[in-house]
Amino acid sequence: MYFPSPEDMTKMEEKNGCFSIERMELTYPKSKLVDEADAKTLIINLRAILEGLIINHFGSEIAKEACARTILKSEEISTWMKENYEKSCQLFVALKRK
Repeated sequence: MYFPSPEDMTKMEEKNGCFSIERMELTYPKSKLVDEADAKTLIINLRAILEGLIINHFGSEIAKEACARTILKSEEISTWMKENYEKSCQLFVALKRK
């Protein structure tokens, strides 16, 4: 996965030329329902959402291996999430077709 900065997103939109950015902001990813950052839960949820897409693009073996490797790094990811949870790091972009 790639998480672009606002500058990267602007460059991609300009290069693409099919859309205009109507609104763009960095938001806080902290859930209103959960107090603690938990990478393993996030990874499981992302897998449920993205697994079909990953399988279509890369095949089931690579998808399975990518998910397994990411779960192994969940403690490291959780530490990073806890350290950065209060920072704006989730990019919201509203695009309008030209």
